[in-house]
Order: sequence, then C-alpha cells, then structure tokens
Amino acid sequence: MKRGKRKKAYIALLLAAIMILSVFGIVLSNQSPLNDAGKLEYNDITFRLINNQWTAEIKGKERSFFFSPVDLSEKTLPSELRQAIVQTPTMTITFDPNISQLHYLDAARFELSEVLLLDFGKNIRHGVTNATGAYEFPVVSCQPSAEELFITFIEANVSSAQMDGNCVTIAAVTPVEYIQYSEKLIYLLLEVIP
Repeated sequence: MKRGKRKKAYIALLLAAIMILSVFGIVLSNQSPLNDAGKLEYNDITFRLINNQWTAEIKGKERSFFFSPVDLSEKTLPSELRQAIVQTPTMTITFDPNISQLHYLDAARFELSEVLLLDFGKNIRHGVTNATGAYEFPVVSCQPSAEELFITFIEANVSSAQMDGNCVTIAAVTPVEYIQYSEKLIYLLLEVIP
C-alpha cells in the first residue's frame, strides 16, 4: 500500500512540475521582443534574424550584425564616446597582437573600421601595442592629441570600456566580447541606441 501512495505522489509532483514549467515558459516567451517570424522591433527599427545574423535597414543601408541591440544591453560604453568620435577626424585602432583567438578581434576591427570610414568619413589607422611578425602594423600607443582618437582592444580579467581623454580602452574577458563592444559602438554611432 505504501508503494502505491508513493507512486501517486510522484505522479502528482511530476504533473505539478510540468504545469509550473509550462507557465514559466509562457511568461518567458511573452517577455522576449523576438516574435514568431524571427523579427525584433527596437527603437522603430525592424531587425530580422537571417542565417544567424541580425539584419536591418539603418540610415538607408541594409546592415548585418552578429548581435541585436537587446543582446548587448549589458555592455556599457562611455557616454562621451559618440561625440568624441563624431568630432575627431582620425581614428587609430590598436590591439595587443598576443591575445588569444585574434580572428574575433579582426572581425570586430573590420566592422568598426568599415562604419567609421564609410559612414563617418574618418581616417583610419591600425596599430599594435607591441611588435609582432603576424601583423605589419606599426607599434603605437595613445598620445594626447585633439586630432586623433585611439581605440585600444586588450584582453583582461574584467570586461569594460573606458575613456580617458582621447584614449579609449576596450577590455574583454572572452574573445567574442570584442565583437560585442564593436557592435555596441556601431549601434551607438548609428543612433540605434541612445
């Protein structure tokens, strides 16, 4: 008799767990800004998820991103960064060539450079923080200058984006964060995010 009661109790607990998890799933799906058609509405811009990339028409151009603006909500950038970029004619993008998985950083640099050059007409220079045989870029470091803004990507134990004068340092714990910070900056520049 005890075995029968235990079996009924397990079945009741299982049914209760299924009901609770179902309600939890419905609540979570209703909170997601992604609708059934693979679309995301963000600040009056429609993003579509196509082949694992978010595409949207922004400022008259069809653009693709690895992350949606919602995905990047936890990444913060200095509030004065957009204005500094808009006002500065030359951007120097530097990085430590010894970081792991450089292909993520190369993708981030390419995306950012393309927007800075094509959308904002910036002069773009690339450099490394120390000599390497892998890149033919000059070794450069941030120098105080009203005519140039330095964006330096580094590997760190804590992710952050800091700005000190004309020196911007983007620190990442994981390689994918280089792309996340780069895309967050692109969204900021294109005024997708405030």
